[in-house]
Amino acid sequence: MKWASKKIFILSLSSITILSSVGRVNALEIKMNSNLNKQIEKRTTIPDLDTLTMVQAFPDANFRAYLCDILSIKDENALISKDSKDKIEVIDNLGLYEKSIKDLSGVNYFVNLKRLYCSNNNLKTLDVSNNPELEILSCYGNNLETLDVSNNLKLRDLHFGGNNIKILDISKNKKLEILYCYDNSLKTLDVSNNPELTHLSCFGNNLETLDVSNNPELKELYCFRNDLKTLDVSDNPELIRLDCSDNMLKTLDVSDNPELIHLDCSDNMLKTLDVSKSPELKELYCYRNDLKSLDVSNNQGLKELYCYDNNLKTLDVSNNLELTHLSCGGNMLKTLDVSRNKNLIILDWENQRKESSGGNSYTPVPIVTKTNYLVGSDRYDTSVKISKEGWDNVDNVVLINSSSIPDALSATPFAKAKNAPILLTQTNSLNQLTENEISRLGAKNIYIIGGFNSVDASIESYLKDKGLNIIRISGNDRYDTSIKLAKELNKENKLSKLVLVNGEKGLADAVSMGAISAKEKMPILLTNEIDDMKAIEELIDNKDISKSYVVGGDSLFNEDIGDKLPYVIRISGEDRAETNSKVIDYFYDNNVLNNLYIAKNGENREDDLVDALSVGVLAGKTESPVLLVGDGIKDSQKSLINKREFRNITQIGGNGNEKAFSEIENLVK
Repeated sequence: MKWASKKIFILSLSSITILSSVGRVNALEIKMNSNLNKQIEKRTTIPDLDTLTMVQAFPDANFRAYLCDILSIKDENALISKDSKDKIEVIDNLGLYEKSIKDLSGVNYFVNLKRLYCSNNNLKTLDVSNNPELEILSCYGNNLETLDVSNNLKLRDLHFGGNNIKILDISKNKKLEILYCYDNSLKTLDVSNNPELTHLSCFGNNLETLDVSNNPELKELYCFRNDLKTLDVSDNPELIRLDCSDNMLKTLDVSDNPELIHLDCSDNMLKTLDVSKSPELKELYCYRNDLKSLDVSNNQGLKELYCYDNNLKTLDVSNNLELTHLSCGGNMLKTLDVSRNKNLIILDWENQRKESSGGNSYTPVPIVTKTNYLVGSDRYDTSVKISKEGWDNVDNVVLINSSSIPDALSATPFAKAKNAPILLTQTNSLNQLTENEISRLGAKNIYIIGGFNSVDASIESYLKDKGLNIIRISGNDRYDTSIKLAKELNKENKLSKLVLVNGEKGLADAVSMGAISAKEKMPILLTNEIDDMKAIEELIDNKDISKSYVVGGDSLFNEDIGDKLPYVIRISGEDRAETNSKVIDYFYDNNVLNNLYIAKNGENREDDLVDALSVGVLAGKTESPVLLVGDGIKDSQKSLINKREFRNITQIGGNGNEKAFSEIENLVK
């Protein structure tokens, strides 16, 4: 699979003709042939495949079982047939994620292999010297101490994080675009011969120096948790994300990085930081340094600023109208004016220090949690109350059937991208409360999610007659609808992260991910254990996907999902409540959250999840989680709540979550 379209330079070594008589041989040909011979000599010498049995060619039982399955051959003592040999030699993709494989001997017979995914196994060695066509190698989470990729000249994507590799030579891999070598034991890293590198993740090593001056295409650099004393990014004008936190940097110059969106330089020894030449900056983390001043007046799109534990005496955020998170405690601020920061959700400026000559100090003000209710007479009324809470006037509204949850599961991130509340309708008639709310909002466009069995054509005609523009998004089934919504979301924001849930058994999981998917602009894709996932693979082909969140137990998904998706992160619990808690715990790491929305978990009736679905967009806007509850709260939820503080808790809908809400009220008092 390919997630970024690039040009490939092809060097064919498949046929070398030796002539009995040669007229003239020039010096260049001699040099080229000499280099080719050296490369060929370096490859491992292996016996012909058709002279071996399966056991001899592939000694690891788990590797062999996988091959027998995909090749439809028997694991027997006979010599490998020509038919099997031919099958092996044309295979270009091996998905061996989490197969408990200890030995990949025999992988060198796959001479046309382009993509090898063997992560999270028990490999101590890996020989890919006979795989010259290899473009993607993902072998993270093993026990490798060495890795030789000098024969893999076409390699574009190399991911070997979480091993114990001390030395890496990628000088021959000039086509390399993505290098993930984090959490190893590297003391040096030379990327000077990799001019096409766009992503470098080398955090958690022992690097004392890092030279990226020959990497002009670099867009993302994650080099935190090393021993870097200097870092020069002046030759990386395309840099979008830089995380160099937890090093020993005394200076950092980002004046030549105008495209920078994310900068984390926290936990260093910086005395100055100039971000005035990075007008696109949205997230700045510079806490725990020695900054005496910080000017963010040119960063008008800044959303998150964490500058606590420095020596700031003043901080002006009057130009940062998009700011949602500000943490500036542990400085020497006497005043802080946030009167213009109307979008602020999180504000922490407590525990200011006195200057040595005296000055003011501040006593932290305890958070008093406010109790709120968005509870209507029925689900339609509840969705209207949610809409009124979050929107005064909008161009767009998303309309879903109140009882057809599967069709609407993937709608939340799309609705957030359109800044649209989710309103409810019946199949054949538009609820009057919903119609009134559409009128109040002054909406122009109505996005109907689902086919005519969910929302009848008569409703579409009725709304058109009122002068509204109707756009229907639906597929052949819930799975296809999720794909179509993802494609629409991609038009608004280029896809970089994914969420996958089971389309039948994971409805609550999808709702759990709704708010964070809305915030992070991640599509929610529906799949199941028998899905071949071809539609999803086609969707993400040629896209630069950095993370794939798979939510729910292993049995709910295709067993090869780890190989079919890039950079999989799994989140699951024993039940829907624990999974919901783990989602919140993983994605919401602030100790103080703006709100906690409490809605029914759908255990008794799946369509009870509609309240949680309705509030997902609002939760995404306020960057607050949705807690799914039944008749009372579970231990995992109590633990989650006890670890955090909430400025607000809000009951969403009624008829089943009252007891749980009361218990939560008592916990946060």
